[in-house]
Amino acid sequence: MEDRLARARAERHGLALTAFAAILVITAAWWALAFYPAGASDPEWLARTRSACFGSANGGLPDAGGWLLLIGEPIGMVGVLFAVWGREVRRDMKLAPDEACVAGSRGWHCCGGTAKYRPSC
Repeated sequence: MEDRLARARAERHGLALTAFAAILVITAAWWALAFYPAGASDPEWLARTRSACFGSANGGLPDAGGWLLLIGEPIGMVGVLFAVWGREVRRDMKLAPDEACVAGSRGWHCCGGTAKYRPSC
């Protein structure tokens, strides 16, 4: 029984690293949404989204709640990720770059993504 669990755990290389990369991408998307200059003719949906998510009024900076979301949420998500998969994240980060790419594509494929590179193992 333990052998099957250890083997199943060893086959999940890259899933924790993929989750960490997803947190970074989502954080970058939130920051882009909050601060990307849309110009004088902001679309109405953008103004409403910034107002609802970040408390930004008329293209201004986010209010205190918006800053808490932009800074605190990624820190909390990374904290939870390291609390749950801390050993796996550190292990995946220590992989060589080519191994990390293979592990990342495996993790992406496990998450339901369509990776062009499918490892044979």
